[in-house]
Amino acid sequence: MYIEELRNRSGNLPLIIVRPTLILLNDEGSILMVKHHDNTWGLPGGMLEPGESVEDALKRELREELDIKINVNDLNHFQVFSDSRFYISQLGADTHYIAITYYTKQFKGKIKPDQVEVTDFGFFKPDEMPDQTMNMIKVIVKQFETSNHYKGVI
Repeated sequence: MYIEELRNRSGNLPLIIVRPTLILLNDEGSILMVKHHDNTWGLPGGMLEPGESVEDALKRELREELDIKINVNDLNHFQVFSDSRFYISQLGADTHYIAITYYTKQFKGKIKPDQVEVTDFGFFKPDEMPDQTMNMIKVIVKQFETSNHYKGVI
């Protein structure tokens, strides 16, 4: 994975990682959550790679990890998260994530986890997130749940 390559090159220096994140809603207002290979749950998304736009990174990650397609014109910008709750220890060093978050109800295809980075998925109400949900994802979901954006799409 890209972050592991960065970590190998940078040693223990703190990294700043841009993380495109998607809140994908179904018609009942539940949010798609993905289970990672380390048994933590998160929102679909990943890491920006050199030369990519945030939207293109989301398209790539959803295609690679879930075998679904999104149209960037269907993405609605929600919020950028970058406060101290997004500064975490990972792989033996500190990483500061900048989570650029979008939301949509639109996608094409049948969700199929790649079984490498994503092993399972489910749709959950904001107040029913899986126990192993990453803390920074809980922050994003809680903020979205209390926003007018969520109220406008359910």
